[in-house]
Order: sequence, then C-alpha cells, then structure tokens
Amino acid sequence: QQQLPVGRTLENNKYAVDPAWHQLKAFLMLDKTDEKNYVDKKYMCGDYTLEVHNNAEAAGIRAAYVILELEGFSVGHALNAFCTTDRGLVYIDCTSSKGSGEADSWDKVAYVKIGREYGLIDLAEASYFTYDCYEQYLLRKLAFDSSLEDYNSEVERFNRWVADQVFIAGTEEHDKVLEWKGELEVWKKTLDKEEVGLGSFWKSIGTVSGIDIYW
Repeated sequence: QQQLPVGRTLENNKYAVDPAWHQLKAFLMLDKTDEKNYVDKKYMCGDYTLEVHNNAEAAGIRAAYVILELEGFSVGHALNAFCTTDRGLVYIDCTSSKGSGEADSWDKVAYVKIGREYGLIDLAEASYFTYDCYEQYLLRKLAFDSSLEDYNSEVERFNRWVADQVFIAGTEEHDKVLEWKGELEVWKKTLDKEEVGLGSFWKSIGTVSGIDIYW
C-alpha cells in the first residue's frame, strides 16, 4: 500500500478554498513539481503528490492526497484531487519519470474508476473529467495510430512509384504525381494537428482496485 513519504506531512491551510478549473490549471502550469526527476526510493509518486498538495494549500487552493490500489500490485500509486467549483472532482498526476525529458510537461489529468485502467491525458489537452472522456481519448489515439500507419505505407508506395522516373510537365503521369503528393501533404497536416491535440501519450500503469482520498 502506498503511504505518505517518510518524515513528511500534509500541510493544510484552513483558509484554502475549492478553485474553479481555470484557477487550478493556472496554478499547475506555474508549479514546478512536475519538472523534478523521479528517483527510486528517494523521490517518487508520493513525493510529487505531497509537494503539489502542500504548494496548492499554500496558494489557497484546497487539495487532496489520493492513494490508489492497483490490481496485482502490493504498492499503489499516489496523485492529487481537487474539487473544482465548475467541473467537479478532478484528479491530477504530476509524477515525472526516471530521467525525465520525455515530455514538455508532466502535469496530467488522471481518470480514475474502480475496475478500469488508470488513464492520463495532458493537462493542456484535457477539458472534461468523467471517465468516458478518457475512453473517447483512447478511441482518438487508436484512430490516429491507424491513420499514421496507413499514411506511412502510402508514402512508401509513392516513393517507390516515383523512384528513378522522370516526369514531363503537362503529362498525365506528372499531373498524377502532383495530385498524389498534394493528397499526402494534406493528410500529413491533418495527422500533425491531431498529434498535437492528443499530447503526450502515457500507457496505463494498471487497473484501479481501490481509491482513498485524504483532504
């Protein structure tokens, strides 16, 4: 079972209040906790969670320390929760990874439901917080991956077709090349836009079997 980091405590502020979503997002974007490197047995998920909690409370934002139990694991995972005035309960995970450097920001909205996989979406890209929003995000990611695979195959086919050929302007073959190339460029722009919208993708760390929230 995940516990509070040894020797550290939750520092609550009796004057802290529940934030609106835009206030919480602004705080998280300014908070630098997510930029710290994950170090085994020294600075792990519980440390990130405690620091975000204490920083939020110090800033007047009411925060919770959350412990998740995961199926098949003796040690769970820690994250934060906030009760926003306009979007309800929002889970936040700011844990980085070993070595860091894999994402521009490690601030993430977490999607938590007992019996379902633990989900994460970039803070910058998340705007809804019920679990079905994460399921819709996964469908978008699957569709993107499939389209990207098809695009790469089509680019390979195009390159094979034009290899070692000379196309004379005004001929049917030349027009076909230009049309095909234009279609690929439009396809790439669509993929690039969707990739930005999806943000960094994190695989689930497991299925949630229990949730404990400490305010």
